[in-house]
Amino acid sequence: MPEALDVTCPCCGALLKVDPDTASVVWADKKVAPPKDFDDLVTRVRSQKSVLEEKFARSVEQTRHSREILDKKFEEAKKRAAADPNARPPHPLDHQERRPPRTRETRCMEMITRAALLTAVAALAASPALPQANPRGEAKATLAGKTVAVEYGRPSLKGRDMLGQAQVGQTWRLGADSATTLKTEADLAFGSATVPMGEYILTATKVAADEWQLNVAARDRTKVAAIPLTMGKVGQTVETFTIEITGERDKGEFSMMWGDTALKASFTAN
Repeated sequence: MPEALDVTCPCCGALLKVDPDTASVVWADKKVAPPKDFDDLVTRVRSQKSVLEEKFARSVEQTRHSREILDKKFEEAKKRAAADPNARPPHPLDHQERRPPRTRETRCMEMITRAALLTAVAALAASPALPQANPRGEAKATLAGKTVAVEYGRPSLKGRDMLGQAQVGQTWRLGADSATTLKTEADLAFGSATVPMGEYILTATKVAADEWQLNVAARDRTKVAAIPLTMGKVGQTVETFTIEITGERDKGEFSMMWGDTALKASFTAN
């Protein structure tokens, strides 16, 4: 039995032992460091995505090229049949495109590429989730006998005036870290804007110096509603961003407080 080849993966640095006859990886020393931070994780995922997109593009191009060859040979066969109806058609194998033989080096490189991709994907899947930088909070109320809840991240001011510093036209995730989500068992009506029962992602946009709007979008980011917010002041500075849902019967109010600013919107639950 021939001795296995020691190969270092050019993508991740893993040491691979490759069977020279079967071109299969018989052993791998996976030395893939976990992502350093969220940006590193995103960079790795995008890198793998670009590799897969490139392979897919090549596959599409090969399929298109094969189709062109088949169409051309089919037209040639039709012409030969029309010229001599009694002629014996050529063997189908005669129409196959001949490929160069696969050498040991070609097989090894193919296996190294597959192993590197699998190693990188496995490392990303096994990496622990990055911790949230800010605490999570939940605002919940029961209106019209149904639950309306918002789950969000709670950043702190730390001496800053975040809402005052926001630029006009800038969209804010309405919290921090993971997206702020709305889960409602009732249909909500914010004036003329309606939000059917379901789960949504919330953001806010500063549309003027003293004017904000609440954006409601589906999980796929499809716009559902844009709700004007009433801007006011609070009596005492709120250090940590806070969302509240209050009300009784079918009347409710959505409030956001941070610093000395309060943003509110009234709604009806059905």
